[in-house]
Amino acid sequence: MATYIQDLSLFNYELLPSFTGDKKVNTVWMYGGYMALQQFWTKKVHSTVVYGITRLETPKGDKAIYEQRVPWYYKYGQYAAINTFWNFYDFAQVGIEYVWGEKCNLNDAKGHANRINLLLQYDF
Repeated sequence: MATYIQDLSLFNYELLPSFTGDKKVNTVWMYGGYMALQQFWTKKVHSTVVYGITRLETPKGDKAIYEQRVPWYYKYGQYAAINTFWNFYDFAQVGIEYVWGEKCNLNDAKGHANRINLLLQYDF
């Protein structure tokens, strides 16, 4: 499942060791989703707003062990974006987008980032 959630695809969180000395592994419950709203202001100008979240649960009964052994363990991430595009010619458009993201680890260490993207697209 983790390979289908972009925030988790690099970490291989499918199975995690139980850290209890019994040489067992635990499955991990995770979910993610997003929603978007798009508005066409004119035939040539449109905007989109997007919000997404991903959450990874610690295996039941092992939370204290995970907090001690792997405090960097992924807890959740959020993503939001707003953009506007203008098709100023039949085969050319320009756009601007603001993106915000946040990640939180199991030990509640958080970080966030802001980004502005510009796009100039020309179709041949």
